[in-house]
Amino acid sequence: MMQTPARKPAHPGDRILWVPEICELTGSSNKTVYAWFSRGVLPCVKLGGRRGCWRSDLEEITQPQTAA
Repeated sequence: MMQTPARKPAHPGDRILWVPEICELTGSSNKTVYAWFSRGVLPCVKLGGRRGCWRSDLEEITQPQTAA
């Protein structure tokens, strides 16, 4: 599993979202979220045996892509 080291928030208000929160925000299952972590689609933060991601990282992958 690819993991990013726990880092300071990129901007004020950024925080770690845990798997249940990610599922709720994206409408995805636990299995899907863990697959995103495994494939490196969503950078994973592991803290005290729990896995999650930074809110800003989730926003980056869930924002619609715009053509340049």
